[in-house]
Amino acid sequence: AIANEMRQRCHELPSTLLSSVYVGGGTPSLLPHEAIQQLFGAIRTHFRISEGAEITFEANPDSVTPRLLRRLRIQGFNRVSLGIQCDNDEILKKLGYQNGSGVMFGLPGQTTEHMVKDLLFFREMDLDMIGMGPYIPQKDTPMGERFADSPGAAERRLILTLRMIAVTRLVLRDVNIAATTALQAIDPVSGRERGILSGANVIM
Repeated sequence: AIANEMRQRCHELPSTLLSSVYVGGGTPSLLPHEAIQQLFGAIRTHFRISEGAEITFEANPDSVTPRLLRRLRIQGFNRVSLGIQCDNDEILKKLGYQNGSGVMFGLPGQTTEHMVKDLLFFREMDLDMIGMGPYIPQKDTPMGERFADSPGAAERRLILTLRMIAVTRLVLRDVNIAATTALQAIDPVSGRERGILSGANVIM
């Protein structure tokens, strides 16, 4: 089904040379190796990928093994997206993968001290990639009902996130920082662009 959708939609990017590919959602690391091979084969068939593209595979930490990482490397993946709980840093670095994490800003109850601790954690972990996005409540969930948005709250969380991107860029000068889709969700016109102008250097 995924391959068919790629075939149907590839005409939307007829001459675009992709510099970033992200395979995630639904824990693709639980797929059999043959399915992963077919999936990436379909991507290469229907889309043009630049030679130095960042090709990321999302994985459940419990499913990550040296064998899986070697197979992903052979397929052409050069990044793995893992949760903070992953403790396989040595294996990942040995195989040439980058280590990354992510955080949300504007969470109910979040304080400046919490955000400073996040930044210190990033520095302590010596991360290669950080994703930063504003918290976006869903009104049809318990959190959304308990912490209903007030007028202008989404824009304030966006500005807070942009400021934290800027601070992180100043403190961790050579880290990759993603301008996340959450920025665009709040500001559909220029959310990611504002992220780039604040110090992000990767489009998600």
